[in-house]
Amino acid sequence: MKDKNLLFECLVMGLVLVSGLWILIYPIYSQTQEVSPVRTKTISLKEACVKAAIRGIELDMERLQKWLEIPKGKLTEGAAPRKRIKSRLNQLKVELEKYKSIRLQDYELPDKREVIGWINQPCTENTILQIEGMSRSGPFYHIVGIKGGNYSVIKPQIKYRMAIYLVYPRYYPFPSYYIYLAAFCPLTST
Repeated sequence: MKDKNLLFECLVMGLVLVSGLWILIYPIYSQTQEVSPVRTKTISLKEACVKAAIRGIELDMERLQKWLEIPKGKLTEGAAPRKRIKSRLNQLKVELEKYKSIRLQDYELPDKREVIGWINQPCTENTILQIEGMSRSGPFYHIVGIKGGNYSVIKPQIKYRMAIYLVYPRYYPFPSYYIYLAAFCPLTST
């Protein structure tokens, strides 16, 4: 009986000690595990930009592959030589692998621009964003990512104040980019 009581007392003491240590250690542990809202927002933005860049690269690869499938006799005047297209396609494959394996802490956010922009048709992936000051020579912005993931929130013929990130240059003779829409707010009419 004495041994049972001693064993019981040892178990209770052990439980009290472990509980006490946890009460002392938990506040320190939880503070080291917290991520600040600013850091979380930056990580989310980086993830979104990387994902958009990957999609832009994939779209460029699809477009170049289609160009290579056009019979030689049906190419328009001024078309890029097939050798150059194949070279660019190979570069894009390397870039795609780089972006797919990139560590977010090593990724630097791309250029951010504040623009007044609108679309002329329902917004989907790869829709061209029109901006104030845009000329027939560009720059051209192709939407490949949007905050919240719902392209349909951007309505045709409505101007928005936007924050865009140039996530990847588009293969085109004029300035052209795949972009991520990070923020957008319709302009109110006055």
